[in-house]
Amino acid sequence: MDGSDLDDVYAVTLGKGDRLDVTVASSDPVAALLFEPGTEDVYGQLDRAVACGGGAAADCPTAGLHFEAGTRGTYLLDVYSTDSTSHYRLTWTVQNAAGLPIEVAVPACSPNRDGVKDRCAWSAGALPGWEVSSFVTSGAELVDGQGGPGAHTWDGGTSSQGSYMLRILYASPGGRDLLRAFVLTLDIQRPQIADATAAPNPFEPRPSDGDRDTTTFAMTSSERGRLRVVIYRYASTEVVRVLDGGEQAAGRQRVSWTGKTSSGAWLRGTFSYVLETTDAAGNTSRSQRHHVRVL
Repeated sequence: MDGSDLDDVYAVTLGKGDRLDVTVASSDPVAALLFEPGTEDVYGQLDRAVACGGGAAADCPTAGLHFEAGTRGTYLLDVYSTDSTSHYRLTWTVQNAAGLPIEVAVPACSPNRDGVKDRCAWSAGALPGWEVSSFVTSGAELVDGQGGPGAHTWDGGTSSQGSYMLRILYASPGGRDLLRAFVLTLDIQRPQIADATAAPNPFEPRPSDGDRDTTTFAMTSSERGRLRVVIYRYASTEVVRVLDGGEQAAGRQRVSWTGKTSSGAWLRGTFSYVLETTDAAGNTSRSQRHHVRVL
């Protein structure tokens, strides 16, 4: 910047909630003002300034400029000198509140043709003017490549079990690239389970006297997984209750039962139960049938 033009004006588009951080590095007195969308004259519309950077010499609270957008729009960034000439290096970073339109719906899959998470799946939404490409890699080796926005899947091909890197690249005609990376996992091994129990057994939910009112189903699993208990009428396939213990860590997994059906009816007698755990890739292991008695 020299004496004939001591201002440079840049435009930056922000979405609602996006955070803008600006740094101006210079040995000369250089500052920055950010103006709200709709500003046409940074000289004559100083009342539209919403943030500034440059420190006390520029009457700004901080050396850098920091701003969170309350509305979506194109903001003007005025970088100016209070001296007769200046050289500077401008850096700005935008942290997008919404991020890129990417969703990795199935990051772990088991290509064993059982109909449960047979393919890893993701989607990369379109951005006007940007090209989108997806790459699956193992170390430096390209395993799979898919172009274009939209929904994508990968069944592992001939790849072996293990972790892979999914990279989604957005490239603009101006040479700007945005890259996001995610881990994909191929896993066809079922969790190893052992020691399925119900304790106390028998138990007595009525009267509710604090003595053996509930029983706890438990088993040990080699993997993190979603625990379920299926309770049947004794010596039949009729299901009287399914308990969902949610996602649980590897090791001892547990869920309790009060002796009621899902509709709240009390049960009494001997029942069969099966414990099962399902890992992140959809592989399920089930225990043998065991018995529990409700007094």
